Amino acid sequence: MKYLKILFFLGFVVFSTSNIQAQKLAYMNSSTLFSSLTSFKTAEKELETYVEQLNTKFQKQEEVFLAEVKQYQDSIKLLPPIKQKEREEQLKTKKNALDLGKIQANQDVSKKEQDLLKPIQDSVDKAVLDLLNEGNYVFIFDTAQPGILPGPSAEDVTETLRKMIEGEE
Repeated sequence: MKYLKILFFLGFVVFSTSNIQAQKLAYMNSSTLFSSLTSFKTAEKELETYVEQLNTKFQKQEEVFLAEVKQYQDSIKLLPPIKQKEREEQLKTKKNALDLGKIQANQDVSKKEQDLLKPIQDSVDKAVLDLLNEGNYVFIFDTAQPGILPGPSAEDVTETLRKMIEGEE
């Protein structure tokens, strides 16, 4: 009985090993893939322009605020205490509004980035699924993820995916 179990286990290992060897594996590097896509480069430029516009807007608002603070500091000795307190509250309110505007702008940038990248990610996902089916691959690894190293029998399909997405194939 003991020998039968060992024989069964060895048969299972041999069968499993031969089955695994017949399967095709591939890998891609998503970082390389994304950075080589025209649509990704365009999206990056659009996002960069958007961020620059927001930065310019907030720089101007901050300059105005700092000028008001300087004006207040220059005139503080001339103001009665009650007017000083009023002006300080006004400046505090403006500073809070400026800070909230920056927080909202950061959220807007994140949303814009998601909106720009989602169609690109969708096209990459579709290309990977198409390649899995057409190329009869069992799995396509992403070597951009930490700890993923392709084996010697795995095929690099990064360029193939790029061509599929860019419509070159």
